[in-house]
Amino acid sequence: MTIIDVHTHMLTQEWVELLGSTPSRYHLAKDPTKARSPERDRIHVAGVPYSFHTPHPPYFDWELRLEKMDEAGVDIAVVSLTCPSANFGDAEVSARAARIANDDMIAAQQRWPDRIRFLATLPWQYPSEALAALDYALEHGAVGVFTCANIENDPLIHPRFAEIWAEIDRHALPVLVHPGPPPGVEVAAQLGMSNAVGFHYDTTLAIERMINTGFLDRYQQLSILGSHAGGFLPFIAGRLDYQRESPDIVPSEYLRRIYVDGMAFSDGAFDLTLEVFGPDNVLFGSDYPYGGLGGMEKFLALIDDRVPEAHKDAVRGETARKLFGI
Repeated sequence: MTIIDVHTHMLTQEWVELLGSTPSRYHLAKDPTKARSPERDRIHVAGVPYSFHTPHPPYFDWELRLEKMDEAGVDIAVVSLTCPSANFGDAEVSARAARIANDDMIAAQQRWPDRIRFLATLPWQYPSEALAALDYALEHGAVGVFTCANIENDPLIHPRFAEIWAEIDRHALPVLVHPGPPPGVEVAAQLGMSNAVGFHYDTTLAIERMINTGFLDRYQQLSILGSHAGGFLPFIAGRLDYQRESPDIVPSEYLRRIYVDGMAFSDGAFDLTLEVFGPDNVLFGSDYPYGGLGGMEKFLALIDDRVPEAHKDAVRGETARKLFGI
């Protein structure tokens, strides 16, 4: 059985340096309040650190990644950048950030074609540059697209992104929706909740907007893959139906059209994710190299322990193989 990791990240030092040197709401700085590795730079937004965004060796070391995959029994990694992706700076800087990430992943896929696939990085806030980056990445083997759940506070359903979504839909591509700094990140980060709460809120809001605005009816060829088990969606699915905004839209029915990774962190949450989205729509994801989240082994163990035998192969990799055309 081929095991495929659909949510896993890689950075390049050049991208980190570009982010750190570009005037924007992001900057790199040390955070001495962190007990683990206080000497490392962390990505800050609006003056405060957020998430576990601490560039360190596993983010850049492809051979180490393959070693870790071998140890866990993972066959293929569908790698992506992480937020803020290429969503910073002017058009030239953002296009450069996307090219840096895409070129690094293209090189890795060409070197290890049996082990590595990648998701295209786009400078979403500049549609013409984003379309050019999409064409470039697809020409060089991208199997899908990565996006933050909001683009500098603009929702993914904003009309400015319509041309990008139309092209993604034309190619029938899967899109990994990944949380970034959510609206109100300054407060969440100061309270230490930007990851545990803010990230899930960001993903939930992005996908719920897609459901309630008819986005999923306009774009029926693309596929949405929600990270971290779809945020809060498994828990609030019933409430969304109860408070639905249109009699023609039953949110829980649309959730069966959404794919999610299985990063639910506990047995009960994982069981609920399987129930709400269905085992054919849940895929293995690890968020490697964010080791504090448990790594590849933790989320493979959830699959082994909680998924019915008849669906284990689908969750481990068969659904991903079909979705990404691997």
